[in-house]
Amino acid sequence: FDYHDVKTFVTGNTTLTSVIPKGYMLKTIVIENTTANAFTLNVGSSTSGGTDVVNGAVISASGLTTITINKTFSMSADQTLYLQSANWNSSSSNIYLTMERI
Repeated sequence: FDYHDVKTFVTGNTTLTSVIPKGYMLKTIVIENTTANAFTLNVGSSTSGGTDVVNGAVISASGLTTITINKTFSMSADQTLYLQSANWNSSSSNIYLTMERI
């Protein structure tokens, strides 16, 4: 993989502004849940609360969850992602994004 980004200690709804560089494919999102509290994750690319990237992924307690995406958003503009959950369940997670240049 050519590129990755990390967001640490995510405990609530989070906006990752311009996190996917133009001309890159988002390959995976890896969630390292550092607490014993499972939760459900949605990820949108156009609006807060969207589910077009990830819809209802169950994030296991005290472990790693890998979500395969394989999506290119744009060749001309960076992409923002919106991480959302209706109930973060007092969890804390590190979010890893792996990307590949197209």
